[in-house]
Amino acid sequence: KHVSICEENISEAIRTNVLATTVLADLAIKYSSTCFVQISTDKAVEPSSVMGFTKKLAEIIMQSKDKLSRNNTRFITVRFGNVLGSTGSVVPLFRKQLSKGGPLTVTDKKATRFFMTIEEAVDLVVYASAENIFNSSMQRGCINVLNMGASVKIDDLAKQIIRLSGLLPEKDVKIKYIGLNKGEKLYEKLYGDYEEKLAQDTEGYFLVKSKKNQDIKVDNILIKLENLCNSEQDNLYNKLFKILGKNGEGHIKNK
Repeated sequence: KHVSICEENISEAIRTNVLATTVLADLAIKYSSTCFVQISTDKAVEPSSVMGFTKKLAEIIMQSKDKLSRNNTRFITVRFGNVLGSTGSVVPLFRKQLSKGGPLTVTDKKATRFFMTIEEAVDLVVYASAENIFNSSMQRGCINVLNMGASVKIDDLAKQIIRLSGLLPEKDVKIKYIGLNKGEKLYEKLYGDYEEKLAQDTEGYFLVKSKKNQDIKVDNILIKLENLCNSEQDNLYNKLFKILGKNGEGHIKNK
């Protein structure tokens, strides 16, 4: 689930985030599971990283299964922002850096992210799943997104953590700007220009669906990805981009 790890291990990111997800989804059908929930990410929106690419492909596959499934299994996708306090979250990192006297490292002064608590993340999974299972009027093949409000500047978050410790930013604790890591964006979006936000009565989250009615051949995508993982490792990023470029909804950012 980490951008940097996926950038360095492209074939494993494909195997984990797309191929393994599909294997588990097929097992859910085989054993007549009521519901299969895929945890996605806002990095799948107009992706610029391998993690975002692979999560977007998984979204496409799960949406297709939910629309075309011939049994009662529902395939539900929930799209997360950054979960506060989770492994790799920026807040524990800032606290660790602060305990050592700083500096706190921020990628860019302009960088923003959407944040949610662990409780909100759990609620989204539980309520979205129940709503999709028990409400027959819910559209199939949509993505459930927590309403996280406005995005937060990482620079402001770092300064706030310093102040909450009774210290002053830059005077007592320095902030070091290190630049965006490979695959990272300045800001994230909860849904893309190629998606439509649907009105949703349930408080706290909303649905999005693609504006394009695509007949996506999932089996063809999976064959291409399998071949990609087993091929020469040169130019894997560009090859992955081509697969998603043909099957995504546009606005995909090449390197």
